[in-house]
Amino acid sequence: MKRNFRTAFNQLKKMGVPVYEHREWHFSEFVIDAEEGNKIWADYHSWDFGLMGVSQKIVDVLDKQGLHTQWIDAGTLGVYE
Repeated sequence: MKRNFRTAFNQLKKMGVPVYEHREWHFSEFVIDAEEGNKIWADYHSWDFGLMGVSQKIVDVLDKQGLHTQWIDAGTLGVYE
């Protein structure tokens, strides 16, 4: 995994965001599981939640590394450059 992806992955994991390495999923370096855990970090159906339904905390971490998210399906976000 590239350094900027690894940095973001580690920061998000430390925050408690459910992140997983899955290179085969639409060529993303890692994914965020929006359906796991007790805290809601992203919601596909709630565009008022934040940018594209993603927590601003996640967006801030990814922005610092030149990364962004894109919905793979209603429960999974891919992370891309």
